[in-house]
Amino acid sequence: MSTLYEDTRDAIETILNGVVGVGKVYKSPRHVTDWETFVKMHSTQERVVNVGWYSMASASDSITGTLAAVDDTDFIHYTERTEAWEIEYFYGFKDSDTEPSDFDFQLLVERIEDAFRFAQDLGDVAYQNLPLQRTFSGLWMLGNVVLCHRAAFRLTVIHRIQNPAI
Repeated sequence: MSTLYEDTRDAIETILNGVVGVGKVYKSPRHVTDWETFVKMHSTQERVVNVGWYSMASASDSITGTLAAVDDTDFIHYTERTEAWEIEYFYGFKDSDTEPSDFDFQLLVERIEDAFRFAQDLGDVAYQNLPLQRTFSGLWMLGNVVLCHRAAFRLTVIHRIQNPAI
């Protein structure tokens, strides 16, 4: 039997993979030691970086939230579990006056936001999720060198967990 973490992770992956043009989606952050390795691992055939990944940043359970229910005998009927997921997306930089990469990048960022906009329960995996929040969108730089575009998002997911004793 799968866990809430696995079900939520898979639902996020399914939504991201449904975004046209989003590239490769990984279920966890990737680490590389240098830029050339990053480009080799995460580029298209045209050497354009097009990759995203995500991970759960935090989670907390509450019996005092609006979704928790405790009766007069202090019996907990269900709890509310709130998770914060971080999603990062990278897209190759191309310096051009006629076809700058920023146009394609912004289009893909909007597609990602659109995909989550009305996915209120992540395909029946969660009780509810809040709208995807873009926390960063811009150039990813090392020193004074532009490496690629980067967008970061935060997704808040709420699970309602029934007491198994009910």
